[in-house]
Amino acid sequence: MHTNALRRGSRALVLIGSIVAVVTLGFVSSASASTTLGNAQSQGGLNCTPFPPGNTWDLVQQTSSVASYTVPSDGTLTNWSIQEGDFDTTVALDVWRPSGSGFELVFMSPTVSLNAGNSVIATPLAPPAQVQAGDILGLHIADAPGPCLYSGDPGDVVGAYFETPALNTPQPPPFDLSFFGDFDVNVAANFVPTPPVRFVTGNARNVNPNNNITATVGADGVAKDDTVVVSVATGTFNGAIGCHDTEGNTYVPVADRNGGSGRLFVCASTLTTALSSGDIITATYPGFSGLSVMSVDAISASVTTGALDGTPSTASGSNPPVNSGNITTTHAPDVLFAAVAHSNVSTFSAGAGYTVVGEFSGGSGAGKRTVSPMFQIVNSTGTFNATGTLSGSGFWQAALIGFQGP
Repeated sequence: MHTNALRRGSRALVLIGSIVAVVTLGFVSSASASTTLGNAQSQGGLNCTPFPPGNTWDLVQQTSSVASYTVPSDGTLTNWSIQEGDFDTTVALDVWRPSGSGFELVFMSPTVSLNAGNSVIATPLAPPAQVQAGDILGLHIADAPGPCLYSGDPGDVVGAYFETPALNTPQPPPFDLSFFGDFDVNVAANFVPTPPVRFVTGNARNVNPNNNITATVGADGVAKDDTVVVSVATGTFNGAIGCHDTEGNTYVPVADRNGGSGRLFVCASTLTTALSSGDIITATYPGFSGLSVMSVDAISASVTTGALDGTPSTASGSNPPVNSGNITTTHAPDVLFAAVAHSNVSTFSAGAGYTVVGEFSGGSGAGKRTVSPMFQIVNSTGTFNATGTLSGSGFWQAALIGFQGP
C-alpha cells in the first residue's frame, strides 16, 4: 500500500524551519544592503512524504503574490540554514530557474541531516552559489517525512517533482500541491545584490624588461556574459597593446592614451567562458624598464550587454582637475566606465555621479603610479564626460567608455 504524498498534521505537529541564504559579493556590505526573501517565522503544519516510498522530491514555489522566494537580482549565496522539526530527515537547498513553462534545477547544495528538535542548522556553501534575477529558492527532501514549502502569502502555488531531475535539465511544471491546503514551511533569504561594477583583481610590477603584467582571479570569479574591463598604466612606449586570459576569452582594446610620462590603455571582454578562482588575466605592451599597474573590474550582465555606445574619449594633463573629454551616446541606459591613471603621491577623488571601484597602486613617493577606475549608470542619451580632482600636482591620463545597457 502506497504512502500518501502528503500528511496533514496539526499546527503543533511539526516545526519547519527557515532556509537562509546570505549573499555577499564585491564591495557591498551584507550588513548594510541585505534584504529578506520569504518569511523567516517558523510554523507548524504540513509534512511531505514522497511516493512511492524511497523516492526523493524537490519543491518549488511556482507562483506567489509577492514573489516570496524569488531572487530579485544577480548575487551569490554563501550559506543556508534550516530549523529541525519533529522528524529525522535529510534535506538540501535548491535553486530553480524558470525555463519555458517549467523550471530548471541550476543548483543543489550538499545534503544536510537533521535530527528531531528545534535547533537551527547553518551550513556554508563552498564554493558559493551564483544566482540570477528570477531564480527561485526551493527545497530538496531526501528522507521522508520532510518539510514542505510555504511563504504565507495568498495566491501561492507550490509544486513538487517526485524524483530529482538532472541539473540544468528543463522540467515541465511540477505537480501542483496547492489543493492540499495551506503550507506551513517558511523559507527566508538574506540577500545582497551583485554590485553593477565590482573589483576582480589587480597587480603592480616593476622590472626590467617589463612587457606584461598578470593578475589572478579571486574566489568570486566572474560569470559568463559579464564584461571584464582591464585598465593598465605603463611607461610611454609606442607599440601594440592587448589582453588575454587563461579561459581564451577575446579582449578588445577600447581606449589608449600614450603621451606625457605614461600610457593608459583599457581592454574589454564580454565573457563567453566564465572565469574561476585561479584564472589569470594578462595585459601585454611594449617592453620598458619600470613600473606598470593593472586593475580588473567586472560589469554585471544585468546592467550591460558589453556593446560599446559612442566613441571612447581619452585625455591627459599635468595638473588637476581631471577631465576625460566628451562621449556622445545614442542608447539608454548606459554604464559609463572611466579609468584614470595618475602619478606621484596625489590622491584622486571622483567627480559628481561617479563611484571609484578597484583603485590599485604601485611604487612610492614620486615613483608611485595609480589606476583609479570609476563608473556611473545613466538613464538617458546625451554627451557625457568623466571628471575628478587630485590632491596635488601630477601627471594624469583619463579614458571614458560607454557600455550599452540590456
